[in-house]
Amino acid sequence: TDGRTRTNEITSNENRFPQEGTMDALKQAAILNNEAIRLLQSNGTSDSIDTLQQALDLVQLGAESQGFFAPTNDVTCRPRGTGLSQWVQQSQQVVYDSRNCNSYVYGRPFVIATDLIPTSTEEYIASLAFVGSHILFNCALAFMKQADEVGCHASARRANGLYHTLLEIVYVRVSRLDANDKSYAALMCLAFNNLAHLHYEQCQYQDSATCMDAMLFMVHDIDKIEEYFLPEELSGLLLNVEYARIPANAGAA
Repeated sequence: TDGRTRTNEITSNENRFPQEGTMDALKQAAILNNEAIRLLQSNGTSDSIDTLQQALDLVQLGAESQGFFAPTNDVTCRPRGTGLSQWVQQSQQVVYDSRNCNSYVYGRPFVIATDLIPTSTEEYIASLAFVGSHILFNCALAFMKQADEVGCHASARRANGLYHTLLEIVYVRVSRLDANDKSYAALMCLAFNNLAHLHYEQCQYQDSATCMDAMLFMVHDIDKIEEYFLPEELSGLLLNVEYARIPANAGAA
């Protein structure tokens, strides 16, 4: 009975794809995300955060229309046709400048494609989860920027919480990805790196070192993941690993 019910649910989802307004949710979320990046680049941080949260609401709405709750659902679908990585690209402009920070922070938000069209429910759900995860990263980055601009500890805590949420969401997907597409794993590395910076700034040195160790494990153990980073980015990430360990080791001594 359970199997038949599940089959009926899947069939029902397939039959109502594309649903009116469903595709618009994904496209509008991408448009809002890209507008939020423009606001970040012009120092409209608060407005950017509001816009990114609207985009996340649309991702949730699109997921619910198909009977799933993305990006937190444990259903990992590989889209047929276009690879997941084609949905996002790095912004050319850094919105969080870490040159005056104690450690390297990945400060480039992700621009979302607005011209890709999923052709099936499976591809649509996978795209929603992937797009939603990157919007979540952008939102965490915006809160980091706000924390630095106004010295707001609450914003730093929000960024911390969003990175933790992102890592929980993405963790279940990394082991199931196609060997040629490590986009989720790369996103996890960047989230671990920025979260380590937040912990370090709050003198939580052991937590910072733990994040760095997790990031280093992924870089070394996931084949070709380094291809997702620019050389200077990879250098900054790996330098952080050693830097984060110094206070932790001193504290242990």
